[in-house]
Amino acid sequence: AIGGLTQIRVRGAEANQVLVLIDGIEVAPAAAGELDFGSLVASDIERIEVIRGPQSSLFGSNASAGVISITTREGTRDDFRLGVTTQGGSDGTVLGSGYVAGGGQKWDGAASISFRQTDGFNIATGTGDRQGERDGDLNITFNAKANVDVTENLKVGGVVRVVDRESDFDNQLFPFPANATSGLVVDTDSVNDARDLSLAIFGKHSALDDALKTELKFEFADNTSNSLTDSVSTFLSESRRFKGLAKTSYSFDVGSVQNVITAAFEAEEEINEATTGDQTRTLFGYVGEYQGTFFDVFDLQAGVRFDDNDTFEDAFT
Repeated sequence: AIGGLTQIRVRGAEANQVLVLIDGIEVAPAAAGELDFGSLVASDIERIEVIRGPQSSLFGSNASAGVISITTREGTRDDFRLGVTTQGGSDGTVLGSGYVAGGGQKWDGAASISFRQTDGFNIATGTGDRQGERDGDLNITFNAKANVDVTENLKVGGVVRVVDRESDFDNQLFPFPANATSGLVVDTDSVNDARDLSLAIFGKHSALDDALKTELKFEFADNTSNSLTDSVSTFLSESRRFKGLAKTSYSFDVGSVQNVITAAFEAEEEINEATTGDQTRTLFGYVGEYQGTFFDVFDLQAGVRFDDNDTFEDAFT
């Protein structure tokens, strides 16, 4: 049903091998390593880009299958816009959203909020119980972003995203030894209560007529998930991710060949506190990349990455 666990898999890989970025922030909870797309409301999305295939040299191991980059509504310079949308449908489903976007000569910003609620339907129809409780969903999502030109060559900005939701679900029946009902959904009063917070602040500087570009960024994500059955918590997880990025690139032409050289450093700490125990891991990533366009007809990209991981074996990609 709406709000139920939803995965996206690319080229046969697992869902936690697809890196998902929203406004440039890695949003998958550190505990699971994958984004539940059932939490995503599309009313504030402006653009979606998908890279199929390995991107680990630039983005790390979470991008071994591909990258999905989602951009929410952007602000516009010297303009002001606002809008409200309401929708309704079957199963008691309602959706309401609103946004404001605008800016001045040296700044822009946007903010949006959406509310989605549905009574859903009873998922547990496989065990003969067709009169059980409905499995509904409640989702409130808030987004805000801003950019400011400090000087002609320096821009700073920030992004914040908050998702608060409750999704009903029914448990699967796995008796042992297996029988005819094994794997079917059985009606239970189960709820997943989740809250997601992600934010980032960044600074971007350009020099040499935009040939030399440097970016510094700090990201933070906090994800809490609490599964309850009959109002009793069965599994609680809270994960946090602290991430810092420093990246610089230099563009230059040699005859009919256009070249871009990029170097980056990434530091990341992930913490997970769960019913089953606590885990922490720290990662330092060193990145180098070359992009070349030859005679406007042939593109070449080569990347190298070294990951220094305190929990797993170091990796060279």
